[in-house]
Amino acid sequence: MIRSCFFGYVVTAGDVPILVFQRKDIDRYVVLQTSVWIGAEHKTILGKLSKEEVARLTNEVVEEFAKARIGYAVTPGPDLALTEFNIIRRVPITANLTETVFMDQVDGIQQDSQIAREVIAFAIERHSEYKSK
Repeated sequence: MIRSCFFGYVVTAGDVPILVFQRKDIDRYVVLQTSVWIGAEHKTILGKLSKEEVARLTNEVVEEFAKARIGYAVTPGPDLALTEFNIIRRVPITANLTETVFMDQVDGIQQDSQIAREVIAFAIERHSEYKSK
């Protein structure tokens, strides 16, 4: 990815590592990206669900992301199991892009990742409750 970027850095906001980069194909934006991984306990629960149930769960998570206006990309594992969500914010490079505006966006993606973690955990736990009934 670095070859297709003008720059790329990893910064840490609180305990959230954030990739900050500027892609050559969308050069009027700085992109902020962080990952939300599915933990071992939740992977175990997901492993007990059918592919249809995992697809339904993923759709529910994506719907909640849309409601919260969280940009994302889903990264399936090698067996198409749900393993990671990438949380993304594009920051336009304009005359209004100041340090304050940029740091607000960094704070925002940190909040987005926390919301995403909670949404994913709640959805997985809800589906595991349905499965156990």
